[in-house]
Amino acid sequence: ISVWGGDGIIRDNEVFANVASRGAGISTEGLAATISNNVIVCNSVGGVYGGFTVRSNTVVGNNGSGAVVFAYPWFQRNTVTHNLGVGVPCQGTAPGACNNFFANTNEDPSCFGPGTQNISVDPLYGETGCPASYCLQLDSPLLPEHSPPGCGLIGARGVCPALAIDAAASPEYAAGPLLARPNPFNPSTTLAFRLADAR
Repeated sequence: ISVWGGDGIIRDNEVFANVASRGAGISTEGLAATISNNVIVCNSVGGVYGGFTVRSNTVVGNNGSGAVVFAYPWFQRNTVTHNLGVGVPCQGTAPGACNNFFANTNEDPSCFGPGTQNISVDPLYGETGCPASYCLQLDSPLLPEHSPPGCGLIGARGVCPALAIDAAASPEYAAGPLLARPNPFNPSTTLAFRLADAR
């Protein structure tokens, strides 16, 4: 997605496996562009370039020699993980707040300045791959109940949806929700469940 010479709002998109010379996921040149609630995964070269406000995005597994994300001055509640190149070049720009930077190559230490509440933790994605939703496991540190105080949800996705077994139809098996990851699945999935007893 590219916005040149103008401003706009780029919201609620899934951008996978694109190739471009810069900002293969989302690229903007507008002085007031907003990029929010997007999943930007497996793009080359780069995931996000530009943006005045970049908020609540999931940016994973992108690669490139330049910045995976370059945004200023409002960079908040994004999870930027497992990217090749750099995660976010914070030096000389505002490092933002309440972001998660994890397992990126050449990570910029200035992203973790005092008062930023930026963290570096495994996000515990429940679905991964290309494409995938990159929703979160129940114990993810990016969920509001686990994230730094005042941050809320970090990234574009909350908890992965759970599939439940109908307890009335199969009471001997239905002691808890049936979780499928990834969901939808291709070419395979993992089902996690627990039984009411050891029978």
